[in-house]
Amino acid sequence: MDKKSALYQLMCLRMNGIVNYTTEQDEEYQTLLRDVDRHTARLEATQLPRETIQLVAQYISGYNAAGPLLA
Repeated sequence: MDKKSALYQLMCLRMNGIVNYTTEQDEEYQTLLRDVDRHTARLEATQLPRETIQLVAQYISGYNAAGPLLA
């Protein structure tokens, strides 16, 4: 399907609306977001070099992508 077509763009808008509504209603997800925000603020408050913060972020992303394999 052509990504510039009106139908495709309407489908994307609808799907984004559904995903946004679902995540807004999910209390566990909202709690997770608050925790992430709190930890992010603490990490930024350490005033580590930007490269170090990016390295930590990459590690966390890789760890989360691997899921239970690293736990």
